[in-house]
Amino acid sequence: MRNTTSEFRRDECGAVAIIFGLSVFILLSVVALTLTFADAFNIKSKTQQALDAAVLAGASLGFDSSDDYRISIAQKVYANNGSARADGNPNLSVQQLPPATFTTSDTMVFGEINFLMRSPFLGVFGERAMTIHVASAARKAIGTPICVLGLDPTEDATMDFNGKASLEVNNCATQANSSSGSGLNQVGHPTMKAKEIGVTGGFTGSAYTPPPITGSNPVPDPYASLPVPRNGACHPMSGAKLQQTTIALTPGTYCGGLDVKASSVVTLSPGIYVFKDGPLAINSQSSVSGSEVLLAFLGKSSTLYMNGGATLAVTSPTTGVYANIQFFGDRSTYRSPGGNGANGDNLWFTVIGDSALTYDGALYTPSFHAWFAGGSIIEGKSPSYIAVAKKLWFQDNTQVKFTQVNTRGLTVDAAIHLQYGARIFR
Repeated sequence: MRNTTSEFRRDECGAVAIIFGLSVFILLSVVALTLTFADAFNIKSKTQQALDAAVLAGASLGFDSSDDYRISIAQKVYANNGSARADGNPNLSVQQLPPATFTTSDTMVFGEINFLMRSPFLGVFGERAMTIHVASAARKAIGTPICVLGLDPTEDATMDFNGKASLEVNNCATQANSSSGSGLNQVGHPTMKAKEIGVTGGFTGSAYTPPPITGSNPVPDPYASLPVPRNGACHPMSGAKLQQTTIALTPGTYCGGLDVKASSVVTLSPGIYVFKDGPLAINSQSSVSGSEVLLAFLGKSSTLYMNGGATLAVTSPTTGVYANIQFFGDRSTYRSPGGNGANGDNLWFTVIGDSALTYDGALYTPSFHAWFAGGSIIEGKSPSYIAVAKKLWFQDNTQVKFTQVNTRGLTVDAAIHLQYGARIFR
C-alpha cells in the first residue's frame, strides 16, 4: 500500500522550495534592478552636468563668434568636466567617454553623447552593459530691448550716479558697456529702475531695480552708419546772443552756436539745425521749443548747455534719414593743441541748474558725456533708443525718466535686445 501521506508531504516541500527560490530570485532581481537604475541615474546626472556646461560655454560666446570656435570651446569644457565625471564606485566599470558630438545653429549649440555603463547586477538579466544617452542644447540669452546705452568700454563707469539722482526707465533695458568692476557706479543715495539692467563689467551700489546683469555683451554704436548732417552757409543768426527776446528761428547752420538767455522765448521751425564750432546755450529762465527738429552739434565746443532754469521741449523728425533722431553729437572728440577741449578731454551734453528737457526721439552723442544734474528734470521717449552717449552722469536731485513708446507711429529700426550669457533650452 502506497504511503500517500508521505508523497504529499514531499510534493508540498518541493513546491515550497520552488516558491521560496522564486521569491529569492524576484527579490534579488528587484534589488539588482534598483541598484542598476540608481547607478545609471547617478552617472547620467553627472554626465548631463558636464554636457550642459559645455553647450552653455559655446552658446555664451559673442554673437560674432564662428561655429567652429563655439564647438571647440564646448569640446574643451566637456573634456575638462568629463575627466572628473566618474563617481569612484568600485562596483561600477564605466568605459572612457567618447568625444561628445557638438553642432551649432546661429548662436545655439547642441551636444549629444552615448556611452556604456557596465554593472555586475546586469548579469541577473543576461546583459553586460547598458547604453546611456545624454543630450543638451543652449542658446544665447536674449532680454529686453535696450533704450539707454553707455558706449565706451574703457570708462571706469559708463553710467555714474551721485547724490539723490533718480533714473526711471520704462518698457526697456539699459546697457553699460564699461568692462570695469564699477561699470555702473552709485555714490550717495541715487536710484535706478528699468525693465532690465545690463553691464559688461561689474557694479557698485545697491539701489537698482532689478539687480544688474553682469557680463552682458557690449553693444556697438547703433547709429554708426548714420551720416553726419551737412554744414551749410552760416545762418544770419549765427553766434547771436538773445536777451529778453521772443523769436522764431529757421533751420540752417549756426556758426559759432547760439546763446539764448534772459527769459528769451525761441520757437524752432521744423528742420535740421546744425550748431557748428559753438554750443546751443540756454540760460536764465529762457525757453526753446520746436516740433520735428534735429539739433546737431558739430565741431569744436559744439554741444547743448542748459542752466539757470532753462527749458527745452522738442520732437524729432518723423520722416527721412533722421527720423526719430533728436540730438546728433559729433563722433570726434575735439581737443586744443594743449590736449584739452573746451570742456576738458570730452564735450559735455549738459542739463543742470533746475533746467527742464523734454524730447521725443533719440539723444545720440557717441563721443560726449551726457550730464544731467543740479535738480533738473529730463523726460525722453522714443520707439527705439532714447539716450546713447559715451558716458551718462546722473547727479544731485535730478530726476530722469525715459520711456520706450511709439506715440507718433514712427517706422524706425527696433533697438537691439540685451544680450547676456546663455541658457539651456533642451
